[in-house]
Amino acid sequence: EIVTNMTTATQGVEQINGGISVIKGGTDSTTIATQQVLEAARMLSVQAEKMDLEVKTFLRDILAA
Repeated sequence: EIVTNMTTATQGVEQINGGISVIKGGTDSTTIATQQVLEAARMLSVQAEKMDLEVKTFLRDILAA
């Protein structure tokens, strides 16, 4: 009976470890996706600043003409 209980406990621990591995894999994927979104947002911000400068320069040139 002790051996049976130990086997059952071992199987339970193995299932928990498997679940933790699955969760870690999902967390790793989420972390990578979040980093990609952050980088895309940074690039978009830089492009928006450049566009803002271009529009301001364009409008200044039109007013000066």
